[in-house]
Amino acid sequence: MAAEGQDAVEDETFASLRTPLDKRITKAVMKCGFVRPTLVQKRTLPLALEGKDLLVRARTGSGKTLAYLIPVLQKILSAKQQGDARDAIRAIILVPTRELVAQVQNQLNDLMYFCRDVVRAVALSAEKTSVQETWLRALPDIVIATPGRLSAHLTKSKKDGAFNLRTTVETVVVDEADLIFSFGYADDVGIIVGQLPNTCQSFLMSATLNADVQALKKLVLHNAVTVKLNEASTDGKLAQWFVESKQSDRDVLLFALLRLELISGKKLFFVNSLHNCYHLKLLLEQFHVKAAVLNAELPMNTRLHILEQFNRGVFDNLICTDNSMQIVAPQDNEQDSEDEEDSEDNDDSEEDDDIENDEESEDEDEGKQSKAKAAATSDSDNEQETSKRRKRKRAEVEVEADDEFGVARGVDFQGVSVVVNIDMPPSLQAYTHRIGRTARGGAGGMALTIVDAEDPSQMALLEEIQASQPKVDDQLQPAPLALDVSEINGFRYRVEDVSRAVTKQAIQEARVREVKREMLNSEKLKAHFEDNPTERALLQHDAFRASKVHKHLKHIPDYLIPGMGASGSQPARSTRAAIKLVPGQAPLSEDRTVLQQFGKSTSGRQRWKEKNRVGEYRSKNSKLARQARAKRAKISSGRGRNKFANNPLF
Repeated sequence: MAAEGQDAVEDETFASLRTPLDKRITKAVMKCGFVRPTLVQKRTLPLALEGKDLLVRARTGSGKTLAYLIPVLQKILSAKQQGDARDAIRAIILVPTRELVAQVQNQLNDLMYFCRDVVRAVALSAEKTSVQETWLRALPDIVIATPGRLSAHLTKSKKDGAFNLRTTVETVVVDEADLIFSFGYADDVGIIVGQLPNTCQSFLMSATLNADVQALKKLVLHNAVTVKLNEASTDGKLAQWFVESKQSDRDVLLFALLRLELISGKKLFFVNSLHNCYHLKLLLEQFHVKAAVLNAELPMNTRLHILEQFNRGVFDNLICTDNSMQIVAPQDNEQDSEDEEDSEDNDDSEEDDDIENDEESEDEDEGKQSKAKAAATSDSDNEQETSKRRKRKRAEVEVEADDEFGVARGVDFQGVSVVVNIDMPPSLQAYTHRIGRTARGGAGGMALTIVDAEDPSQMALLEEIQASQPKVDDQLQPAPLALDVSEINGFRYRVEDVSRAVTKQAIQEARVREVKREMLNSEKLKAHFEDNPTERALLQHDAFRASKVHKHLKHIPDYLIPGMGASGSQPARSTRAAIKLVPGQAPLSEDRTVLQQFGKSTSGRQRWKEKNRVGEYRSKNSKLARQARAKRAKISSGRGRNKFANNPLF
């Protein structure tokens, strides 16, 4: 049974739903600023409140999280009102990454604002296993976790029977279901489902319906209702473009987009490797463009802090890599290597037995020769073993990244105006989730992808993406952006000169500095640094050593700006005229281009505070601050005496 989403938007609020919600939920929703449900919430809430299993496919940013949190909380509050006040785990929410665990927890806390004394929820993220075990033994009403973390606790609790999910769980939610199997959680999901009752209500939320989702549907859902929302109805405010550029021209193109302010507002840059991540960060730093990196090497608390700063508007540029799907668990590598070593040891023992048999049957001379050969082979085997151990150590170093890290999927970046795919996404599914970081909640946004026209695999993937996306004005999406690359050739020498300074050694040093900063911020090493202040001083010297940045790179000479004459006195055309409108796309105004339709800088407020700050630690009501305001008011008034001079605030 399928319910297709439609474009018609009814004038309906959360308070006027067919099945009335608890007043505490309605008040919390209104406190969060939500008055009318989104399309996915309108289609799913009535069905979910009736107790039906749901398989929901809707694009990211459409409001799926609230669509399953409201029914979960409503069922728990109804049961407690009817007298079921026992302590038990009633709902389980499974998400693929730790970032999503924290995000769902925050939204659930907002929804529980008026019922926190009745409902208890825990989120299993980056805490110690002993702490999480204590939380679970307290039997909270709602548990939010990744499948791997929850299955580990369930397996451990089988011995003592700490909690029995088969008799208590009423609701199971799997968010970002198309990613669960991709992260290798198939066995973990099987362990969890094996301990759940057969009659519990289940929700599967996904942006795509691939083979993994269908397999998960058979495992979790029972006679489910499939809700498919028409993507065209929600993607109307998402502009998708692509630019064909060589690998060597990407830095120049990115420099022109940023420094000519062709793209503005909050921006996410996606790359496919850690090397490219830090290369782009160091390159932008040289041009005085503030940016932060987000990758699997950073600890969980650091990643959450970076997300919080980006959402607050401390900086506008965030460089992300979502390489968690390419990480292999270190335990598997160790097991494989141990199996290989055991097989090699067995082979060596068989060879030694053969050699001993040959020595008994042959002459003494031949025995000496065979012993020499055996010694030579043993030396070579030892060398091979040592080389394999070195490779194993290198592999372990490379796998130190968090295997439950994910940025492109599910994480709610607030107010993102532009998503730029510096590296082509590895798949259609990855592209769908990347562009879903913008144009969320009905807002506008733009996705720009840089494609290497000389790479046939990227061109084939681009055709696959265009075939999957709905057309806009009879034009394939993403559409080609009419960018005249020759207009920005004046930047080439400057950018290439700076790029040569961003070497592998510089990137490695930047990554080492990140590790040293985390060591300084580590709570576990706090006592060690108190006993050894010299080591802390050395780490501080290395970790916070700023890279050399030239001041003249902060500004662009007029003669390099496209459309400016050699003298720079009179522009022949608009400064940002390098970007031309694509046929079929109507301009918003004469002085705004296609790429400038979305977003404004949020870090400008921080720069204004820095510029207008009076003293480092002085209050705005201090004597010097009042004198500075009076002086500025006097200058702006153009008179000898300020008309506000008699005001006691000045």
